[in-house]
Amino acid sequence: MSYDIQDIYATLHDYLGKLIIASDDISNFYYQNKTEEAALLLADFLKGVEWTTDVIHNLNNLNLVVKIDISVLDPFLIEIENGLKNADTILISDILTYEIKPILENWLSQIKVKQK
Repeated sequence: MSYDIQDIYATLHDYLGKLIIASDDISNFYYQNKTEEAALLLADFLKGVEWTTDVIHNLNNLNLVVKIDISVLDPFLIEIENGLKNADTILISDILTYEIKPILENWLSQIKVKQK
């Protein structure tokens, strides 16, 4: 199966945009004590982050993208895990808003999509 690199970039670009929006939505749900909604969206968000980092990793290995260090997310994902274990929704919200969202925004700015 062959993939057009520009299609992969476009999908990655779109997905990063959706993750950024989702990080705000999750935080807002937690700040409003809508923990069930937040938890459901957080599960999907984390799957999306995993997909995104896998794609970036593969593009990095093929030298097809500006080198993006996906490991910068690791300490913040550990903090989210700790927040989940301790039911610390404020910690989770703060990590998403002030740490993870800026990283995703930076990655989005590095993924260039050529217009067809």
